[in-house]
Amino acid sequence: MEHPTNQKYKNSEIRTLALLSALFDLQPNPLPEKPIPLTAMVPMVLPWTQVAIHIPHFQVPKSEVLYALNASLVALCVSESSQVDEVDVEDNLKIVKSVPICESFGVGVVRAIDPVNQLFYIITPVDDQALQSVNLLVLGSVPLPKQLLEQDQDGSVPYTKYHSTFKQTGSAPLRKRKNIKRYNPRWKKKVGRK
Repeated sequence: MEHPTNQKYKNSEIRTLALLSALFDLQPNPLPEKPIPLTAMVPMVLPWTQVAIHIPHFQVPKSEVLYALNASLVALCVSESSQVDEVDVEDNLKIVKSVPICESFGVGVVRAIDPVNQLFYIITPVDDQALQSVNLLVLGSVPLPKQLLEQDQDGSVPYTKYHSTFKQTGSAPLRKRKNIKRYNPRWKKKVGRK
């Protein structure tokens, strides 16, 4: 029997639900009363020499690639070795310049990066065997859902804060502005008419 629903979800909400369901496999079975937060999970380790990085949607300077990857959602992919060989190597960090054709094993969260030992710490539901064949990390434009960032057992989540006590420009939380008129292409056509 079908249950009709009048509730419509936005595309961003559907993406968030799909991502949360993909990362649900990280939780132990049977599910505990309180879910385990990302900060308490043991990450898997990927050495820099094993993977290349591709950031398709943004122009990121080479010196800031690690900052862009840290605490981000990435696709764990396998690409042909000929595509991964066409890279720019800086400090053993391989950066793919063109968009590769690749197979994705799933998603993961880059929990931390160790530049001294050149390691990526990734939280992912992908199994160890498949993770060892991953040779490409693709950074997407989908941010981590706030539900993942806010979940913590004692309420102290690092690097997140709702209300800032600083009185500096840009330190206040963002607010939605509904009083700003958006540009409409039809306005051009109406300007010359009387």
